Amino acid sequence: LESAYLELKPELTVIEILELRKGTKSYNQSEVEILSRLTKDEITKLFKSFNGNDLTRYIRVFLLLSSSNQELKTNIDEALKEIAASSKLNAARMTKFKNR
Repeated sequence: LESAYLELKPELTVIEILELRKGTKSYNQSEVEILSRLTKDEITKLFKSFNGNDLTRYIRVFLLLSSSNQELKTNIDEALKEIAASSKLNAARMTKFKNR
């Protein structure tokens, strides 16, 4: 039964992972693998789409999960730099993610 479940289990979406992990300090490696498939441009687009409290919470989830994947960490860092470079306001918004 377990092997059948694992075979048919749908993969979580990025937003489902972010919702599931926001405010937590734990994650599954399978979630890291899903996020690590995103390109820097896709991550940048996602970050720009976040609003309000979700902006901070979701980026913090990305940062948490990147602790075990260097490629994901690099893409996140580059996305944050790109967003910060786009305006003074965005630079101020992104500073809270630099010292992690």
